[in-house]
Amino acid sequence: MNVLKLNAEVLIVFIAATTISLLVIPALKKVAGSIGLLDKPNARKVHVTLHLFL
Repeated sequence: MNVLKLNAEVLIVFIAATTISLLVIPALKKVAGSIGLLDKPNARKVHVTLHLFL
């Protein structure tokens, strides 16, 4: 009986953590650019091609 109670608690914590992550990640993606978490690519280096062994 004690093992079933432990498994139920683990399941509840897992569901809570999953729900919180599903709510926080999209909100963080929207805010990431404005708070400086994303790097902007250098426009001069976007079209660099590598010619290896040609």
